[in-house]
Amino acid sequence: MITSRPEDAAHPSAIRHRGAWRWAAQAKVLQRGLLCALLWVLVAEWTLHFAIEGLGMSLIWPANGVALGAVLAYGPAMIPALALGVAAWHAWHGIGPLASLIGIGALVLALLLAWGMLRLLYPRLQSRNPLLQTAGFHLLAVLPASAVLTLLGGWQFLLLDSPAWADYEVLILMALSQVFGLLMFGRATQLLLNALKHRAYPWRHLLDRQTVAWCSLFVVFGLLAHLAQHASLGSAEAIRYLFLGLVAWAAFAARPLLVHWATAAAAVTMVALAPQFPAADAHALTWIIDQTVLLIFLAAVGFLVSAVMAQRRLLERALRRAAHTDPVTGRLNESGLIEHLHQSAPPPTLLGVEASNLSQIEDRFDLALARSVERDISATLGQLVPSGTQISRMKEGFFVLCLRPGWANEGLVEGIQQALEGKRYAVAGESTRLRLAIGRLDDVGHPLQAEHRLALLAQATQVDWNGRSAATRDPAQPKNLLRLRRQQIECIDHLRELLRQPQADTDTGLWLACQPIRRALRGQEEVGAEVLLRWTQADGSPMSPAEFFPMAERHGLAAALDRWVLTEAAKQVRPLAQRRDKNWKLSVNLSGASVSDPALFDDIVAAIAVSGLGARQWCFEITETAGIAQRAQAVELFQRLRQHGASTSLDDFGTGLATFDYLKALEADYLKIDGSFVRAIETSRVDQQIVRSICEVARTMRLQTIAEFVERDSQQHLLAAYGVDFVQGYGIARPRPLSAHVQQLLAA
Repeated sequence: MITSRPEDAAHPSAIRHRGAWRWAAQAKVLQRGLLCALLWVLVAEWTLHFAIEGLGMSLIWPANGVALGAVLAYGPAMIPALALGVAAWHAWHGIGPLASLIGIGALVLALLLAWGMLRLLYPRLQSRNPLLQTAGFHLLAVLPASAVLTLLGGWQFLLLDSPAWADYEVLILMALSQVFGLLMFGRATQLLLNALKHRAYPWRHLLDRQTVAWCSLFVVFGLLAHLAQHASLGSAEAIRYLFLGLVAWAAFAARPLLVHWATAAAAVTMVALAPQFPAADAHALTWIIDQTVLLIFLAAVGFLVSAVMAQRRLLERALRRAAHTDPVTGRLNESGLIEHLHQSAPPPTLLGVEASNLSQIEDRFDLALARSVERDISATLGQLVPSGTQISRMKEGFFVLCLRPGWANEGLVEGIQQALEGKRYAVAGESTRLRLAIGRLDDVGHPLQAEHRLALLAQATQVDWNGRSAATRDPAQPKNLLRLRRQQIECIDHLRELLRQPQADTDTGLWLACQPIRRALRGQEEVGAEVLLRWTQADGSPMSPAEFFPMAERHGLAAALDRWVLTEAAKQVRPLAQRRDKNWKLSVNLSGASVSDPALFDDIVAAIAVSGLGARQWCFEITETAGIAQRAQAVELFQRLRQHGASTSLDDFGTGLATFDYLKALEADYLKIDGSFVRAIETSRVDQQIVRSICEVARTMRLQTIAEFVERDSQQHLLAAYGVDFVQGYGIARPRPLSAHVQQLLAA
């Protein structure tokens, strides 16, 4: 029993819609079938011009080639209509029922065999090699169909009273006629119908310069041959071979659709301009075989040459694509980007996105993770940018976005930063975070070479010292970029010079400040201070570490800065060695570049000795966001420091996705809760819960906690209630010069 589906009963309009769609599809099939049948009849009627004397057979029979192309293009649903068209044409010409039935049956079987062979076996031979495609098509379609039409369809002519032609001659003529028609017109018809069905070749493309040139030459050569034949000049035989040149030209230069139709038209024209067919005698069959075999061989060679040229063009495109495509991400490389910029009008806005710590990721892990990070950046950018944006990987870790004017707004830049800045990548139980630098280059108002624009974009990204997007400032003009780049180089040179000198005073150069750390419960004395690095420029203006430290990292000066801070701090706190309070601690920050250095421990031990303080009065901090190249060495350093008696601290705790992984590996003594969870702790329940959770983890691991950025008494009360041990911030004490703070401690 057949039951209707619930959705069909609930939506009868859907049933009517599906029924109407089926009727429309069937009507379209019927329409196509009738048109194909009409085309077969017209071609068959025209082919009677090439009839062989004394035999109801034509030297060429393109009609069956048209039928084969129709079936291959539209499917076997065309066969019934074609059979009716053949039957009607036979009746029109008075062909008997038996002969007509034999001819129709042979055609139907040949079409089904060719369609089935291609459907079953052609996909196995299918490849991107046009030569294999062409050979496979003719082996699986043309030859089997020709064999069936010759063996079965030949009976149709053997039933006729044709004593002038022997039976074997009839079969030979039938084979030549069918091979000629199927070879010349089968693939040509299929390509044309497919082009019309899929609209792959709009009419304006079909009538391009190449097609018009070929048609014009064809008409000219045809007229010359016709005039020579009509005037009995004796040169018609020679002139008609000029069409061989047209076929060769098409095979080397034209697209497959034009090649097949050019070959078919040239072959038919050469047959039409040939001398009159001889009567049935001993030389007639030889003459016919000579003519048809020559043209069949010409077609086969033309198709193969066309396939070879198509394969060459594919290889050229593949090589060109490989030369302009980045193998890691599949995006354009530098060469492809330059070509794209040359073709772009108006000049696009360029946005540069650089993974600034990619080399550190590669050093710490391996090349495979670095490439995986780049592929992830490429995929993320593809999801964030507007449609039509060209993304390229100009060099390792550096991506360029070609945006239409007005698209590179702050919302897009912020979206890229939120999606990628600080993103975690893990492998083999370890993880690292991504750091970005973003620069923008707008149209500068006057023409520039693509290479020059890309160089300016690289500078726009490099002048992004403090990690913020250069798109938020205005470095787009070349003069601004050059000025900023020059300032950066001057600052680096000046910084190198300062690192060779001890601290002079706080009015100029590098100097040390500190910020006291107190217990969270009010009324408790100071328990330590964190050393802070400051830089006062020659004009008296300060430059904060957030500005110059990323620049120093980029130029490999981070470790040198840490050692300078360590050395100067040890000198300045030496007066505290005679102080009775041995619980006061000096906290010093270490960068990722330093903790990966195996020689750092010896430098720390030497600095502790110079300071005169005990090792337990020193605490060394590392942030989990630091770009640690060799994590094993960092873990070993912290273990050796704790064995030596010094304390260790994990800074900015809670901001990363793998903080507990770092905590377990580094075995810190203190956790410094990141200030982003402290600023709004009075009103944010999320921040409150995060701080509670961190304190619970710390108590479980027997660690002490320090909260940063404490500015109000209300914050301090809440933090103390949640179990925070120590607090630090402007609400506790503002930073002051380390030397002055040491004198204050001595005077207390």
